[in-house]
Amino acid sequence: MLKKIILLICFIITAQSIKAQTPCTLIFKNGISGEFGYKEGGIQVELPEDFTLYVFGDRIISNIEEFNSFEEFKNVEQEILIKNEKILFQKLCGNDTGCGDTNISYEIHNSEMFKYCRVIFYYYDSFMSTNSVIDGWFSLPDGNHTIIIKSNDTVFFQKNIRLNNGILIN
Repeated sequence: MLKKIILLICFIITAQSIKAQTPCTLIFKNGISGEFGYKEGGIQVELPEDFTLYVFGDRIISNIEEFNSFEEFKNVEQEILIKNEKILFQKLCGNDTGCGDTNISYEIHNSEMFKYCRVIFYYYDSFMSTNSVIDGWFSLPDGNHTIIIKSNDTVFFQKNIRLNNGILIN
């Protein structure tokens, strides 16, 4: 009887594991779409039950600021952020207020040992995210992209790709 219970538990766990991941192929034809099952000519992945798919285009650095400490940066963070947003808006939109979904991001490199805090301001030339890629289609420009599939606060899949004439090169 104990063997049957253990076997039943193993079957339920295996069934849940199979159900929790969906075989899918990401297809690239002037954009990205997902199709059930593994097909040729795309990227084959197993999608977790709850996921978010992100596609980041090229990361473009717009400015780098240097400070003597993290505290020095924190004291002027809002002013520096506004200044760098204006730099980006002028570059992309020709005004100080922005256009569309233009957004600047930044990352902080803080080294207490070497007494510096470097802040890198950047933006992505394209970006999209979805939690439903099957039977959908999302436009993507040609160029380099990074595909990330995240599930439960964990990066489940990551791949760098290149599109040319809307078709996957690598």
